[in-house]
Amino acid sequence: MTMARITPLILLVTLLLVSPAMAQEVLQNEALNTQVTQPDGWNTATGSDRTTFTFRHPESQSQIEIIGTQLITADVADIFFGTFHETVRGAEFLNPQESERSYGSRTGTETIYAFSHSGVELRITVFQFVENDIAWLVVSYIPVSDVESLGPVLGQVIDSIVTNTD
Repeated sequence: MTMARITPLILLVTLLLVSPAMAQEVLQNEALNTQVTQPDGWNTATGSDRTTFTFRHPESQSQIEIIGTQLITADVADIFFGTFHETVRGAEFLNPQESERSYGSRTGTETIYAFSHSGVELRITVFQFVENDIAWLVVSYIPVSDVESLGPVLGQVIDSIVTNTD
């Protein structure tokens, strides 16, 4: 094969490998010196003032929020986590089931809540952990009918969080 034929072939293969449909975007948060990889098939979304990153699944309207806060002392993590869970319970998220859980190398506490209103049933999963003096909450809101197919994305998002410790 001549070089004139090989060059377009290499270009085509390169374009296919970096196609936008295949690429996962890595998002940055300068304040926490952290990055996370956007899951395939999910869009970045505007979260509340408290969220560090937010992703939304367009077909199911599922959402994953990542909330991080820099800790002054280790005691602040308990206050941060406790306040979040009080707010969730106040919003009528029911039947919390709490257990220790690991995602990749991260171990933390996972709490699963149920929510039902006007025919909509959601499973809310909250994974909390502390790493590099940052307290993290990773929260997924997924319709019960989509938990089997979309639930594993929570673990992918947790695994993709990278905090640079310069």
